[in-house]
Amino acid sequence: MFDAKYSEEMPLGNVAKSIGSSFGPALDAIEEEYSRRGKLKQQQQQQQQLKNEDIYVPKIPHALPITRMAKDSAFLRDVLIYDEKKKVKPRLSWYDPYDKTWVPNNWFQDGLAADMKYYFGGNEAGDAAVNGRT
Repeated sequence: MFDAKYSEEMPLGNVAKSIGSSFGPALDAIEEEYSRRGKLKQQQQQQQQLKNEDIYVPKIPHALPITRMAKDSAFLRDVLIYDEKKKVKPRLSWYDPYDKTWVPNNWFQDGLAADMKYYFGGNEAGDAAVNGRT
């Protein structure tokens, strides 16, 4: 009754090609539009985040005076909260990779004290840290 023949050709291959050539460009355009909208939305969110620079600071009860003091401290906020605008170059001028001792020579004066001055010192030190000068 039905005699099946072996063939390398895909059944209804011409129909599939015509459907693909008809709908392919439209689907590509839709994908590009969604991609463009996603990028635009992401840029708008980033701009909105830059506008909303204020952070949420919860109300602290009077029973926790030290916590209230830390909440209102601009210094602690500057140290603990990461700010994209303040990109500080790390200070590694006192670090010696070839030093075999547990504690580097003159670690306090050239290390800890100089780091504190570099990162938290006056305007001169802060400008140097932001601009990458040591």
